[in-house]
Amino acid sequence: MFGAASKHDQVFYRGFEGHAQELRGAAGLLSSALEAGAGLPAIRDQMREVRASGERQTRDIIGELRKTWITPFDPQDIRELILGLDSVMGLIHAAVERVGAFELHDGNGEAKGAQGLATLLGRCCDGLVEVLKLMSQKKTEVQILAICGRLRSLQEEAGESYRQAIVGLFVHTQDVREVMKWHEVLDKIEAATAHCGRVAQEIEAIVAGLA
Repeated sequence: MFGAASKHDQVFYRGFEGHAQELRGAAGLLSSALEAGAGLPAIRDQMREVRASGERQTRDIIGELRKTWITPFDPQDIRELILGLDSVMGLIHAAVERVGAFELHDGNGEAKGAQGLATLLGRCCDGLVEVLKLMSQKKTEVQILAICGRLRSLQEEAGESYRQAIVGLFVHTQDVREVMKWHEVLDKIEAATAHCGRVAQEIEAIVAGLA
């Protein structure tokens, strides 16, 4: 059963939710980066700050684990959960960096597929905020599992959108260098949505272990 049994448990739950909130912000920055134009350098700076904040939260949670005997659920599951969230953050950061570094051109609508994927990623991050907020509350297992199911559906939708975007890229873009650049960006965004799905699976496994 979830729920914070002590004030100390809240340290972990606040860390999870705080990291998810940072992910939501990072996904928003990615969407902005794909449309930014001249404003892109400022967005990259903001993304680096968000990335650094997420890394601090990850270190704090793992540091807390090292000095805590009693945790709200299995310590290894706590570790895997926060590292899973950090992996999503790393992939979003990588996508924003590539958008900034590659000087992408949208001559044949290449940005449309990336923007669609980024929107789905944002919805995934919204779902993670919801589910991790519920974890600190009691008797929320049914709601948690429903959101995890939705996240897995979003992962599948993102996979299909990614495939369509790749097909469109090869059909409509003649410049091989542009194909490679956009392919890299699409890969990172799709991987971030896939990792959101894996975090959902991790949470489902935690629920099953506590049942």
